[in-house]
Amino acid sequence: MIKKVVVYTITIAVVIGVLFGAWKLSSSSSPSSSKPKELMIAQNDWVKGNKNAQVVIIEYSDFECPACAVYAPVAKKLFEEKELKNRFALVYRHFPLQQHLAAVPAAYAAEAAGKQGKFWEMHDMLFEKQEEWSKASDVKKTFLAYARALKLNEEQFVKDSESSPTRERVQNDLNIGNRLQINATPTFFVNGEQIQNPSSYEEFKKIISAALAKAPPITQKEENVHIHADFKMYINGSVFDLTQDKYQTSEEKEASSSVHIHDKNGDIVHAHKKGVTIGDFFRSIGMSFAKDCLTLDNGKNYCNQTGMKLKFFVNGKENITFETYEIKDLDRILVSYGPVTDPTVQKQIDSVGDRACIYSEKCPERGKPPDEECIGELGGKC
Repeated sequence: MIKKVVVYTITIAVVIGVLFGAWKLSSSSSPSSSKPKELMIAQNDWVKGNKNAQVVIIEYSDFECPACAVYAPVAKKLFEEKELKNRFALVYRHFPLQQHLAAVPAAYAAEAAGKQGKFWEMHDMLFEKQEEWSKASDVKKTFLAYARALKLNEEQFVKDSESSPTRERVQNDLNIGNRLQINATPTFFVNGEQIQNPSSYEEFKKIISAALAKAPPITQKEENVHIHADFKMYINGSVFDLTQDKYQTSEEKEASSSVHIHDKNGDIVHAHKKGVTIGDFFRSIGMSFAKDCLTLDNGKNYCNQTGMKLKFFVNGKENITFETYEIKDLDRILVSYGPVTDPTVQKQIDSVGDRACIYSEKCPERGKPPDEECIGELGGKC
C-alpha cells in the first residue's frame, strides 16, 4: 500500500512538472512576455517615424562613435523608401562610451535641442560634423554654434545642456543599456531582438522588410474619432493668426491626418485619433511646444527667461503637462507667452471660444456644424 502511494505521488509530481514546464515554455515564447519593457517605446523616447508601426528599431548610440556616424545617414535614407514609409519607427537612445570624452556633452546638446523641438536636427548635425567637434578644444562652444545654426534660443540651450533633468535623462538611457548588457555602439534591436549590425544599406532594408513580413498584421479597426477643441494662442499680448493657408489643412495639402485645423478657422482643433496631444498639433503646423519653449515654424523661439514666461491653460486652469497633454473633446485651450505677471491673462482665457460643442454636435440647440472638407487618408472614409 505504501509503495502504491509513493508511485502515485511520484507520477502526479512528474505530470505536474511536465504541465508546468509546458506552460512555462509557452508563456516565455509569447510575444507579450518575450519582449522586455526596456525594449518597448517609452513615453520620453526620441522616436522618428510611426510610433504605432509594425516594426520598431531601437538604437543605442554614441555621437562620438565613428561607426554610429556611418549608420546615421543609412537609417535616415530608410525613411525615404516608399514601401517602408510609416511602417517602422526608429528610437534613439544614448549610450556614450567612456573612451569618448565628448560623447556625454554631445548627448546633453542633443537633449537641449530636443527641449526646443530640434532633437533630430541636432542629431543629424552632430553626426555630420563629428570629425569637427570631436577634435575641438571647446566642445561646448562648438555645440552652441550648432544651436545658433538651428535658430535655437542660445541662453535656453546652455541652461538645458547643464540641467539636472538632462543629465538624468542621458544617465537613464545608459543604465537601461547596461541592464541589456550592451557593450558597443551602435547596437540595434528590431522588435525586441538584437541584430548583428548590417553590412550595407540593402542588408538593413532587408532586415526591416523581413521583420514586416514576420510581424502580425494590424487587424483591429481603429475607432472613428472626431474630437474638437477650442484653441487660442497669444504672443506678447497679440493673437497669433492660424487662419493663414500654411497652417490650414485642405484637400490639396494635408498637414496631418490625425490632427489639424481647416476651413479658414484657426480657433477649432480637429483630432481624428485617440491619444493625440497638443504637441502633435503643434508639430502638424511646423512648430514645437515644450515646457519652457515655443518654437514657431519660422524658427523663432519664445522661451522662459527673466520676466517672460510660456503659459498653458486648459479649461481655465494652468496646466504643466505641456506637449504631452492629450486633447479632449470640448477642451478650451490657451497658449500664451508674455510677462510672468501679465494682468491680461484672464482676459485671454476668457477670449477662448466655446464653439467646439457645435462641431462635435454636443449642443444641437446652437445649430449644426458647417460642412467640412473630406481629408483623404489611408483607411479613411468620406
